[in-house]
Amino acid sequence: MIDYLEIEKYTENNRIEAKKALGGFPKSMWETYSSFANTMGGVILLGVEEKKDHSLNAIDLPNRDKLIDTFWRTVKDKKRVSAVVLTAKDVKKVDYEGKRIVVITVPRAARCDRPVYIGDNPFTGTYLRSGEGDYLCSQKQVNAMLRDARETVGDAKTVKNGLSALDFDCVRDYRLRLAAQDGAQDEQITDISFLKRIGAAKKGRDGRLHPTVAALWTFGKRESILRRFPSFLLEYNDGESAVTSADGELYNLYNFYFAVCEKMAEYADGLSVYNALREALFNSLSNADYSEGGGVKIRKRADRIEFINGGRFRTDPDSAKKGGISDPRNEATKNLFARLGIGKGSGSGIPAIYSVWRKKGWEPPEFRERFDPDEISLTLKFYVGEKSGNDRRERGRDDELRPVQYSLIVDYLTEHPTAAAGELASALNLPAERVKNMLDKMKKNGIVSFDGHLYKLRR
Repeated sequence: MIDYLEIEKYTENNRIEAKKALGGFPKSMWETYSSFANTMGGVILLGVEEKKDHSLNAIDLPNRDKLIDTFWRTVKDKKRVSAVVLTAKDVKKVDYEGKRIVVITVPRAARCDRPVYIGDNPFTGTYLRSGEGDYLCSQKQVNAMLRDARETVGDAKTVKNGLSALDFDCVRDYRLRLAAQDGAQDEQITDISFLKRIGAAKKGRDGRLHPTVAALWTFGKRESILRRFPSFLLEYNDGESAVTSADGELYNLYNFYFAVCEKMAEYADGLSVYNALREALFNSLSNADYSEGGGVKIRKRADRIEFINGGRFRTDPDSAKKGGISDPRNEATKNLFARLGIGKGSGSGIPAIYSVWRKKGWEPPEFRERFDPDEISLTLKFYVGEKSGNDRRERGRDDELRPVQYSLIVDYLTEHPTAAAGELASALNLPAERVKNMLDKMKKNGIVSFDGHLYKLRR
């Protein structure tokens, strides 16, 4: 929030633009209106000039009321500006040291209103804000905004690949996980009937069954995905090892998600942190733009992890932090994972991550939006100050009982007094064989007991 009584302390930046406007509105003012609305919002100061030292200085507007009237006539003219994204309270008359100025607060436009452009052509009148200036959007950026504006269930559409585009080993593994969670499996239904039941396969105009876009991303074969989405990429790198969709086996969202969960289980400091990391991973996968934005890249280093996905924020980031708003770019993909109990849903995932980091006393999570290429990043720092001794490399890889990994099971059995091995594997999104081996070691070391079916902590 700008303190209008101390304008001189500000400089022009990514969220503030000063215009003298003594001779009316310069064309660049409307470019700024477009760029603020399409980016993160901002404040336009009319009757304010930028001095040589980049500080701001108020000058007097002799015809302020006329200027405001002209503004509203222009912004409501569809031939001049595509959308009105502000209300009367966003345009204020302010007196500063006896000088009359106008303050226009431009909010970030809703995705259904983007792109906000000047003139009658979005490809020649759409601007974004970068640094202290406005720049004309590329055709690719405009197309991405138009796609976001009109698509609510874009990944629920079918792709004309036929079901041979899917890896049915992934589908069967998905069904086994679902059965483990539900406690029963309908073995009478075929894999194809199952895909139809969950909306992952639909009949096309040719009368044949085709996978949805979500099914292709989640269960598809690598060559089939890349044929339809050439820039599709999933990548995890922790400086010592990598998981990437370029590999022979980790080519779709399903395989990638569980492979990365295994990696994150090696250093997550307790179950709450592990759950938060899984939520961040799921959030990236369900919001990435795979059409042109590429996909998802995850960078893990000693003191932080960064989740990067192609695309732009569909909702206001500040509102997403508070929760209650859910507008994933890939709704159908989200629903496929939600069947396995993955993702909190209803806009509660991001607030949950913030809550965990706050309770740990770590630096708050940091969201950033970049343009050209369009990317969203979420950075989670694990420690405050000096590097913590919890680093995975400091604990060593060959410890029989690595504290961090086994703490996930201990935390779960603390919240749920007894659990079967399959329940633990399902709850932690880890391979059943690996969880069973961990439980055997914990039993051998007197950490858990086993009655032939259920495990519980020894007291």
